[in-house]
This record gives sequence, C-alpha cells and structure tokens, in this order.
Amino acid sequence: MFSILHISDLHRTPNAKISNAELLSALVRDRDSYTLGDKPIRPPDAIVVSGDVVQGVPLKAPNGQATLQAQYEEAEAFLVELAAELLGGDRSRVIVVPGNHDIDWQLAKSAMQLVELGDLPENVLSALQEPDSQFRFSWATREVFRIVDPALYSKRFDAFWKFFRSFRSE
Repeated sequence: MFSILHISDLHRTPNAKISNAELLSALVRDRDSYTLGDKPIRPPDAIVVSGDVVQGVPLKAPNGQATLQAQYEEAEAFLVELAAELLGGDRSRVIVVPGNHDIDWQLAKSAMQLVELGDLPENVLSALQEPDSQFRFSWATREVFRIVDPALYSKRFDAFWKFFRSFRSE
C-alpha cells in the first residue's frame, strides 16, 4: 500500500498568522497520531502540495516582484523542512502544483488589455473557451481582457518555476 499526504492552500508569506514552524508542528503531530493510533496508517511515501503555495501579490501592491520572491522563499523553507521531517529529506517525493495565487498577476495584467464592450466577440463564452484563446475573464471585475503581449504573459509563472527549481536542486 502507498500513503500520500495531500496538503493544499499553504498561502506561505513571511508574516503569516501561522508560522512555518507552527504549521510543520501541526503536521508532525497529525502524522504521529495517525501512525500510532488503533488503526495505524503508514507515514507518507509522497506529499502532494496542490495550489496556492504562496499568498500572492495584489495588482496594485508596490514592490510586487520582491514581495512574491519573499513569499516563495518562505514556502521553500517550509517545504524543505516538511520533506526533512516526513520524507527523510527526499524532495523528489514532494509533488507541487501551482494554483491561482502562484501566478504573478501584476505581470500577467501588464500583458493584457481590457476589451471594450463594442469590441467583444459575438460569442464571448465560445471565444473564452477556444484552445489558445487570447481572451481572459476576470471574475473580480466581470470584465474581458485580451492578451496583447503573449511573450510577457507566458512569464506569469516564472517566479513559481524559479522557486520549484530551487526546491528541487537540493
């Protein structure tokens, strides 16, 4: 049998209400309780971290790149300790999947332009769902945007990939 620990929405940031040490302590206590209970479950063979590794940066926040970098450094420190404590330090057994908070939204937004009402495609829903669509919908503002700088837009996950490569480099 294979055992997987799945955690999600870590929202790591240097000034989080719950520190890395507190979060790690809670996970270790949980592990100890389920491995030593009446019906023990084996310790995790792998850990899946799905989505929202960091809190992210609001669109109008100053120093967005530096703030995002600091958040990823905090997340990496946490995951290094988690792997050390629960997986004997084997970071290759930690699977990390980005979420919507893991995108550099300031960069993504700078690569898009608001589509005015008269310029919307006839069937907006269809245009949004097309493969490789250049249109994006904002739930927050209920507006449609068009990607006008695809090269810049493609960099929206660069901070995440930098963090990921650093975590895996051991």
